[in-house]
Amino acid sequence: LGAAARRAGAALDAESLAERARRAVASRRVSVRPAADGMAWLSILGPMKDVVGAFCALSAEEGRRHVVDPDLPAEQWDAAVAAARADTRGKGAWLADRALELLSGRAQGQPQPVEVSL
Repeated sequence: LGAAARRAGAALDAESLAERARRAVASRRVSVRPAADGMAWLSILGPMKDVVGAFCALSAEEGRRHVVDPDLPAEQWDAAVAAARADTRGKGAWLADRALELLSGRAQGQPQPVEVSL
């Protein structure tokens, strides 16, 4: 019923629908909420195409994480294969780790510098 009402409203006043979409884009933001056990939620509210595009890029990179470059020199091949096999994280953990690496500019395992202003 709600979807039908939205379609009818869009058919009657398409310009107001476009204006509503423009206002929604202006409200994009990033937020943080605490979660249990020392965890937290990082949320990004943004245009659908941009958020889905970012998720697809992360997912595509995750799909290639165990692929070893066939052009690697022989002396690097064994190390690359060992590193790929050593990464036993699940897809969700890998996606979260990679997103945080990209957003923070830190490599995996690198400590997060913290400044406390009192």
